[in-house]
Amino acid sequence: MNVGQCDDSDRLRGALVGAALGEILARSGNGTDAPDVATLERRLRADRWPLGPGMQAALEVGDQVAQADLGSLPPPRHLHRTGDELNLLPVLPVALTGAFRPNVIRQRAAALFAHAPPETAEAAIAFALLVAALFDGDRLTALDEAAEAAPAAVGMAMRSAPLEDADRVIARQEPTRSLVAGVWSFYQADGVVEALLIAARTGAGGVCGGVSGALAGTWWGLRGIPKELAGKVADPGPITLGERLARLLAGATNR
Repeated sequence: MNVGQCDDSDRLRGALVGAALGEILARSGNGTDAPDVATLERRLRADRWPLGPGMQAALEVGDQVAQADLGSLPPPRHLHRTGDELNLLPVLPVALTGAFRPNVIRQRAAALFAHAPPETAEAAIAFALLVAALFDGDRLTALDEAAEAAPAAVGMAMRSAPLEDADRVIARQEPTRSLVAGVWSFYQADGVVEALLIAARTGAGGVCGGVSGALAGTWWGLRGIPKELAGKVADPGPITLGERLARLLAGATNR
């Protein structure tokens, strides 16, 4: 489906549902290996899927953002941990309400990850910038703009991701690995489902899957996600939050 068919509301909801699906599908049993085919098939057959920890935290942040003025970021609550690293996914509501205003996104994301390791905060900033940039340009232009505005090292890693082979991507250290593997998966794909499955097969874990799903959902919108697949997310939170953020942005535009 052409991205031009998506309105912003559809893309907001697509980003949140895509991230939820990606995190669930890509999470491995031990946190280090890709889910095997049997595991993926079992997850795809399951009636409903609970949210992963990253999207649980993202909904908490999104609830705060939706209740606040867009000019400020509310104080962050706790962020859920994935292994030894903080999950990047809680920054997604910041990305979805910041438009492509790099200074605003950097400030809000840095505030949200103020107590995280610096490299995690930088990866979250880069992820948020790319999500925001995808609303305004084609995929490659968005990547260039986001990488240019991101902290230098992680920006360079993100920009080169589509051109790298899978082994090189996976060899990186966390949290850059989750970001770059998610970006790589998105840029290899021609649709949301393909982006989700590519990310799951990298073995980089749920954060990678969530990053890829968020980027793909932003680009192709909720319309790009089969209804049966989107309906597997048991929690209505991603759809509800997307609708709330769309109303918030519409209200700000009409002021």
